[in-house]
Amino acid sequence: MRRAALTLALLSAFAGPAGAQVPAPSLVEEDLPAEEKRPAVAPVPPEPPPPPVRPRPPEPPRLRAIEPVRSSWADVLSAWRDRRTALREQEGARAAEAARRLLDLRRELAIENMHAFAAAEAREADRALRARLPAEAVEYAELAVQLAPDLGDAWVALARARIAKDPSQLGPATAAAWAAARAVLREPHTVRAFLGDVLAAAMAALAAAGALTLLLLFLRHARVFLHDFAHLPVVRAATKLQAFFLALVLLGLPLALGLGPWLALFGATLGAWLYCSGRERVVAAVALAALSLLPLAAAGGARLTAWTGSLA
Repeated sequence: MRRAALTLALLSAFAGPAGAQVPAPSLVEEDLPAEEKRPAVAPVPPEPPPPPVRPRPPEPPRLRAIEPVRSSWADVLSAWRDRRTALREQEGARAAEAARRLLDLRRELAIENMHAFAAAEAREADRALRARLPAEAVEYAELAVQLAPDLGDAWVALARARIAKDPSQLGPATAAAWAAARAVLREPHTVRAFLGDVLAAAMAALAAAGALTLLLLFLRHARVFLHDFAHLPVVRAATKLQAFFLALVLLGLPLALGLGPWLALFGATLGAWLYCSGRERVVAAVALAALSLLPLAAAGGARLTAWTGSLA
């Protein structure tokens, strides 16, 4: 009895824990244990958009260090004297070196035109042409062009020297002549001087044409005018010769009084006006108007062609 009780106690001790750990299976749905709830997962926030890419500002230009100009006008004069001395002493290499130094000084000092030096070189080119040295003339003219690109005389000297050196090569000479024309048009004092010459010639031609027209109209009807003048009541008692001289005195009275030739022509035109045809009167009126406007035209031309020597 004691042995059977000990055996049952051991079996109950081993069966109790095993039943507690593993539940027995059941076919009833309500007997199933509730599923364990999973912990809630927090939503992942969306990634923020990337910041906009801003354009990189342009880099400032790199400034070059300002180099002070160490040359002066005295250096230019010194180089010019060296060149003239070398030319007198017939030292070609020294003269060429002085010319290169002169051009370097012109670029360093930012001088646009050295008119005086270029004119001297152009004169040397003319002397070389007269001495029948066209190669030297070309050298002088080329240096003159480099010293003053806006000097028309330098380009003209270069064109002449090139033609004298090789008459068959008209292309370089034509190019130099065209450059001379453009240089003349770029220079205000040259353009205004040329315009002044043109206006003076035009006004002189207009004055001569107007005066000759009025004089011819008067001479055409002078015989009839003198005949009628001799039959005037006051002059009727005089002879024809006296009447003729009296008419000449009246016509030349403005000249004798110092009133000018235009008033004398005006009086002669009035004397022949009654005998002129319609076309002749129109021509005479135009000639008188042109002569009357000549002083105003001369004043306007003087204002238009005045040049003080600077662009300001």
